[in-house]
Amino acid sequence: MYAGRKSAAIILIVLLLMGGLNTNTLFAQEPEYVTSPAASGAYLRGLAAAGENDWESAINYFSQAWKEARTWPDVLYNLGYSHQQASGQELIAIAWYQAYLTTSPDAEDANQVREWIVELEVKIESRVRSLIKKIKKISSLNISSLKDYSVIDDLAGILAKLGDIDGAREEAEQANYEYTKAAANAEIAISQARAGDIREAKKTVLLTNDNIIAYTEIVKAQAESGDIDGARETISLSNDDDPYGSINMEIVVAQADKGDIAGARETALLWFADDPYYLMMAYVEIGMSCTKAGNINGYSESIDLALEAAAQITEEIWQQDFAYEFIAEAQAKAGNSAESNETVARITDEEKKSSAYKSITEFQIMAKEIAFWADLRTRVKEADEIEYWTNLASHRLKEFAIVVDWQGWLEELENKDNAYDIFWFLVTGADNLAEGLEEIRNIGTRWNSK
Repeated sequence: MYAGRKSAAIILIVLLLMGGLNTNTLFAQEPEYVTSPAASGAYLRGLAAAGENDWESAINYFSQAWKEARTWPDVLYNLGYSHQQASGQELIAIAWYQAYLTTSPDAEDANQVREWIVELEVKIESRVRSLIKKIKKISSLNISSLKDYSVIDDLAGILAKLGDIDGAREEAEQANYEYTKAAANAEIAISQARAGDIREAKKTVLLTNDNIIAYTEIVKAQAESGDIDGARETISLSNDDDPYGSINMEIVVAQADKGDIAGARETALLWFADDPYYLMMAYVEIGMSCTKAGNINGYSESIDLALEAAAQITEEIWQQDFAYEFIAEAQAKAGNSAESNETVARITDEEKKSSAYKSITEFQIMAKEIAFWADLRTRVKEADEIEYWTNLASHRLKEFAIVVDWQGWLEELENKDNAYDIFWFLVTGADNLAEGLEEIRNIGTRWNSK
């Protein structure tokens, strides 16, 4: 069951030790994937650790191998398998498996991996529903530290993230206060928008008292699917003036990500011409989209426009300093260290300038990864998707709480001083798991729109 390179005898030995050898689920690389000694060494150590059922060490070694060989199918598969065996890491396992399927959609074991993904999704959903039951049970207890709190909007949001819209609406209807019901419906509208159900999301958002976050998600979904006119119409439906410009920025970013740089700049000027700070931010976002697409000229032009906008910020000097830092970070991400340092030098506040120099150092390190993917894009058709899945697995999903064994939590509630923390830890855990599962399930919709 555990995949490795068929040509390496040591891997077959490890497979035998594991008692899971199944040649139908192994795959051969054609042509054989060429790796560095560092990648191969870490990979073999990972297999050895897996043979001992030491999944923590296996994950560590395979992660080292992945850093050296980002698209090696064997490594992606084995990272998925290792996380699958480790307790409570189903979300991360799915992302690695999806990355593997992106590189090897026709592999002999591809259907088996797809079945595992479904099983893992069901397992996560079952765990979330089990947590919801515990949360409701706690809510029914007469605990003084919790009696003033309602989690109806939280539970509605969790169910909506699982795709159970009917269940989420039932929760919302149980609210005793209109503001709680409105908050619950906002969560539902957000999940509907993320799933691509724009029509229902727009109906639900009418029950939310013009919730700007819900409207932003709808606009984002429409813009990413290419429906720019629809996104603009949705903005006009909201009575909120969006003081931070976030809802309008979604259209700018979506246009830029789709390669419509001229359209993105036109949209930026349409909404932010009178606000040089947000105009600067829009140009930087456009520039970063150009960087990802390998459009060097588009990046340079956008950054120059951002610098021009920053220079127009004259009323609030501190805001101008923030603008220069924002631009410098973008330049560092793109690998332009010299230009980044020049931009930081424009910052007037010395403490802010020192902080900016430290932060861009981190982005300069990240620039190596960006350069890697820019190069890879010319060689691998689905490079964007591979990048998304691997980043999701190696970074974002680790932010979510790993909920494993909740046996005994209810008993601990007898300690009333601890009840509040336990209760909200359960709520947060359920919400994080549901959000991770929602993001994974919505990837298909997102990639189809691209």
